[in-house]
Amino acid sequence: MNTKNLLVIIIVVLALVIMFQNTQITTVNLLLWEISMSTILLIVLMLAIGFALGYLISSISAGKDR
Repeated sequence: MNTKNLLVIIIVVLALVIMFQNTQITTVNLLLWEISMSTILLIVLMLAIGFALGYLISSISAGKDR
């Protein structure tokens, strides 16, 4: 197992621990909208957006190197 895989596993485990400790309902104000959702769902949504942006930026910067 290389270092990159180990780091990903550690991040996933920490994210799961944080998510399952935060099960209460929270309200998010986004401009004019007020959305109530579970904190777990909010964390998963933010992680997915972060991973997607990271992948997108990585693929764009890899394309510039060619």
